[in-house]
Amino acid sequence: MNKLITVAAGLLLTSSAFASNVTISQSSSLKTGMYESKSEAYAAGFDLSDSIAGMDKSQLKNNLSLWAYNTVSDITIENSDVVIQETATSRGNIGYRAIVNLHYTFKTRESKD
Repeated sequence: MNKLITVAAGLLLTSSAFASNVTISQSSSLKTGMYESKSEAYAAGFDLSDSIAGMDKSQLKNNLSLWAYNTVSDITIENSDVVIQETATSRGNIGYRAIVNLHYTFKTRESKD
């Protein structure tokens, strides 16, 4: 029994030696709905960008779909920009959509199996 406890403790200490913290940089694009004018689309894009900037770390983790990583910390939005996509749904019917490009970093634990 003592040997089993000793082996289990040794494995626990060894497994933590195979994990390290890494910083990952990623980009995501979020789209708004369609608008009749570019100015409306830009306003919606900047509203979305401001909304993302105001989120706490937990909200960012969920909205940026970082659920695939076991542990995520120190999420930082490095920068963002808003571009407009012009789309014609039919001849003479043009709509505008804002695309918010986010560039962010976060820390996670990387396991070395």
